[in-house]
Amino acid sequence: MTKKIKNVSVIILAAGDSRRMRLENKKSKIFMNVCEKPCLFYSLNEFRKCVYTKEIIIVCKEEHKQLVEEIINKNDDITYKVVKGGKTRQESVFNGFESTGNTDYLVIHDAARCLITEDLINKVIISAMQNDSCAVLGVPVKDTIKVIETVEGKNTVKYTADRDFLWQIQTPQVLRKDLYAFCVSEAIKENKVFTDDSQLIENYSKSKISVIMGDYDNFKLTTKEDVFLAESVLKRRANAEGLKKNE
Repeated sequence: MTKKIKNVSVIILAAGDSRRMRLENKKSKIFMNVCEKPCLFYSLNEFRKCVYTKEIIIVCKEEHKQLVEEIINKNDDITYKVVKGGKTRQESVFNGFESTGNTDYLVIHDAARCLITEDLINKVIISAMQNDSCAVLGVPVKDTIKVIETVEGKNTVKYTADRDFLWQIQTPQVLRKDLYAFCVSEAIKENKVFTDDSQLIENYSKSKISVIMGDYDNFKLTTKEDVFLAESVLKRRANAEGLKKNE
């Protein structure tokens, strides 16, 4: 059984531009109220509960640092750091990585996935530790996926992908810190940029990445409609918790 020690650096990515949310005054969705609390609050709250968490690093835009500090509200023994984001996801993760202390694993999470739970966090961390490698959350795709090709501006079906082998990958993604350090250095040398954190491991290491069953509720807030969905999930969870307490 994995020994429960605090040896994890959590990197929460909050430096996106929120373009698809179409917010006024170019605000960031991580500060949007979801059930009367900022989106960022929920991820922070779940990682605070996790027994493995030694430090939490929030990567955000320079102009948002003060707002992030206000949401953190430090009242525990976890180390908190707020660092500047990069031009790409890969650069933002790397900035967070460079700020980490003496830990063994990186737990990388999208701030916009505000419905993550302590249970899912623990499951994916334990899997990575048990395999001494990396692990990600994911869910099987529900829809038929077709690969298309575009010729002269027209899209046509090239083939239909086998749905049995297709999963939507979520966060957090848990990467062994030394393995990430090696792989990202190789990517930098080759001037390659990846949009998925574990994709670095796929490209520069033979280490296997475990895929752990996530939850369809763990979606990323991308459009304004997603906020209403997130609020309905939070209300459902609150009602279920209330029923448990009354049993």
